[in-house]
Amino acid sequence: MSADPAGLDDRGWTAHQAGQFEEAERLYLEAVSILEQGEGAARIDLVNVLGHLSALYDDFEQYEDALSAAETAQMVVDEFETIFEGEEGALIRMQCLTAASNALRGLERTADAEPVLREALAIAGTAFGSAHPEYAVAAHNLSVVLRELRRPGESRRLGKAALRILEREFAAADPRVAAVRDNLRMLG
Repeated sequence: MSADPAGLDDRGWTAHQAGQFEEAERLYLEAVSILEQGEGAARIDLVNVLGHLSALYDDFEQYEDALSAAETAQMVVDEFETIFEGEEGALIRMQCLTAASNALRGLERTADAEPVLREALAIAGTAFGSAHPEYAVAAHNLSVVLRELRRPGESRRLGKAALRILEREFAAADPRVAAVRDNLRMLG
């Protein structure tokens, strides 16, 4: 009897949160190995585990590996696009793109992260509309990259739009609101 990939992913996440890199990596990779053989719904689980693996590598500053896991997840999404439809599919696509952009920034390839985040913003706009919190989060992510690329005008415009949406939807103490405010503060 083979191991349960969902259980492996859960145990990997627990190890990840405890800072146990080697154990988390082993569990995630075992889950990936099993899920790569599956079809249909297993592909969604595969993308989720690859996302967790990318986050693990990002947290431990192994950015090449983080980028590889994020790009593999995106390839699965692209290959099985009919499974990844609607709002849930849009969220999964956005998560893959955000993970890739985080890895690119870690690799000091911030300029390469910009088109990736523009794609995530376009997906958010199409799937949710430009007044939705998911759009605001995508706008904020792009705003941060634009600030890092020393493009304060566009960064500020996106940041202010994100802040208006998030302040309308969430309490002032919400971490998403605080992150947008911090980015705007850094812009001066």
